[in-house]
Amino acid sequence: MLPCCLLASLLLPLAALDGNGFAPQGDPSYGLADHPAREVLTDAHDVFNDDFWNLSEDQKKQARILEGKLAKKFRDEAGMPSVNRMYSDALIMAQFRALLTDGQQAVYDVILGPDEKLAQTLRHVEEGIFTLGREIDGLSASEREKAIALLQSAAKRLKADPQTATASPDDFFLAKVMPEFGAILSDAHREKYAPMLQERLRKMQVALTTEHLRRIAISAMERTETASGGLADDLGALAADLDPLFFLMGGSKVEIPADFTMRSAREKADWVNQNTDFVFLGADKNRIGPFVIAYIKPELAKEGNRFALADGNVHALDIAASAKLIAELQARQNASLKQE
Repeated sequence: MLPCCLLASLLLPLAALDGNGFAPQGDPSYGLADHPAREVLTDAHDVFNDDFWNLSEDQKKQARILEGKLAKKFRDEAGMPSVNRMYSDALIMAQFRALLTDGQQAVYDVILGPDEKLAQTLRHVEEGIFTLGREIDGLSASEREKAIALLQSAAKRLKADPQTATASPDDFFLAKVMPEFGAILSDAHREKYAPMLQERLRKMQVALTTEHLRRIAISAMERTETASGGLADDLGALAADLDPLFFLMGGSKVEIPADFTMRSAREKADWVNQNTDFVFLGADKNRIGPFVIAYIKPELAKEGNRFALADGNVHALDIAASAKLIAELQARQNASLKQE
């Protein structure tokens, strides 16, 4: 079944266009009675009206004509055994997609494609773009058009790199969409809201860094239940369980290699150990508890640090408190090495 519309309908209800295939006004069956295409056409009507496509007036007209033609076609073929739900879905999808521009087709392929994670990520992007739009007192008509283009660009990126893009919708929005949001604004809007957008960006980076540290802690904790019984020797040991972006701060400047997923387990582990933004202290620990196992590299923590504990919690400390704790952690580590 095609999914129902995600946003409010843009078009008027179905009209009585008997000659073009529509059922009489007030008849929701399209004249198809119990034919499987009846429900398909109802869903198709919602899909055709979805805000995601940003249809032009001509495209809306063509979509309505297509809807009527399909209803008529299904009525004419109602007695044919080849007409079934799968046939109906495929026919509608192919013909409606042909009405769309390249950018619209990218959105269509993600939203109606087989990968639900991709669809969820793009919906997340759409929500983020237009939430920001509302926070700056609404987008102008010109800005809204650019916002739609930004959404279409995001869809193309999702199609090109689905695994990395769907590992964390928030990270994708922060890295690929947020930096470009300012470019869609008018000069006046950009100047007025630059401080707010910069603060929003900072908060997103902090929240994602915290989440990445939490994911590292949880992944390490789960290893205590395996045959190895230990947390992990290093972060590279967790590369098989976590997407590489989780070993980086939110908004990190480190570029994840395009061929990362194709690399061997050893190569992935080496890359993580060499490029991570975090210090890991889980080696030789075989239990969970409220002790530090990871934190941000001090040279990257400009406003204080965050410390992941081996119980899944993450704590934030200011610059002075962070420096003191890190010194204590390093002293303990050095003492442990001397004992060995």
